[in-house]
Amino acid sequence: MSLLFVGSYTEKLPHISGEGLGISSYLWQESLSLQSSFPEIRNPSYLCLDKENQRLFALEECDFTQRPALYSFSYDAKGTLKLLKRREIAASAPCHLSLSPDKSLLAVANYGSGDAQLFALSPQGHIGACIAHFDHQALSHAQLQFKHPIRQEAAHAHQVIFSSDGEYLFIIDLGLDAILSYSLKDYQLVGRFDFPAGTGPRHGCFHPHEKHLMVVGELDASVHLLSYDAGQFKSLDRLASLPRPMPDIYPAAIKFSVDGHVNGQKLYVSNRNLGKSVDSISVFKVNPLKQSLEFCDNIPMQGKIPRDFVVTEEALLVGFQDSHELCLFKLDREGNWILKERQVCGSPVCLVTTF
Repeated sequence: MSLLFVGSYTEKLPHISGEGLGISSYLWQESLSLQSSFPEIRNPSYLCLDKENQRLFALEECDFTQRPALYSFSYDAKGTLKLLKRREIAASAPCHLSLSPDKSLLAVANYGSGDAQLFALSPQGHIGACIAHFDHQALSHAQLQFKHPIRQEAAHAHQVIFSSDGEYLFIIDLGLDAILSYSLKDYQLVGRFDFPAGTGPRHGCFHPHEKHLMVVGELDASVHLLSYDAGQFKSLDRLASLPRPMPDIYPAAIKFSVDGHVNGQKLYVSNRNLGKSVDSISVFKVNPLKQSLEFCDNIPMQGKIPRDFVVTEEALLVGFQDSHELCLFKLDREGNWILKERQVCGSPVCLVTTF
């Protein structure tokens, strides 16, 4: 049995109806059982866990005028949240959180203000002062050409990732088409990897052996395999997120199985369809020795806008942003994903589990 925490949009925004309960807690065994919710938070669109110390961190996706905040919670065996600290931040549209390997730092990517911030964490999980600010707006001013007129008119930090050794912070910037590498010794820029113009890199995840980073391009529906060494990245392979390119497909989440199924060889990408096609999750095989990606499968979804998911060796749990539901799929003996359970859940956009 494990706990599942779901972050959701609680307010109506231009791109979403916002029907969520804030942060919802579930027990996840063979099925899902809703335990409680924490509604005293606005648009917690991203969460991250400190499983060892039973803490949850969340952000509010709001603009400057609404004074967004970061939250830290403790939780019990049933997922009941207890607020430890709320800290307002000077940012617009925070969209991603990450915890440092030693759990002393909390990083946040701010899509609207095009920057990232680093906050100190106390041993008790309290969020302290901002100790570093990574402003990409100056970089966007120096960039002479953006391919996408709406989503790439400026810097838009979309994800923050710590290196496993705690030496670097990586900021994936959708607006700049780049990954910026910063040293955590002096907070200086030490590397930059540029994607092809118009990629719109959204999220990435390291392979379990940590020598490769997989990145999904939201704007051109691409999946990238990068090599990694000491803060630097190099391109090895690139595929479309679907075997046949289709219009109006905007990938969102990219993940390996949380239980390391097949030693991290299977990579999953959710495809959000904004046109008339079927939403889906694509499956890729990662071959570190050949330094290549191979398309394996495309799993049709029965909900609308698969924003986030959790996948294990035998189960696939998907949060559908626009059809307001959680859907649990199980793998049968023939290798097919069969829908086993649907639960109503307003505007789910982030799923994290203690699995």
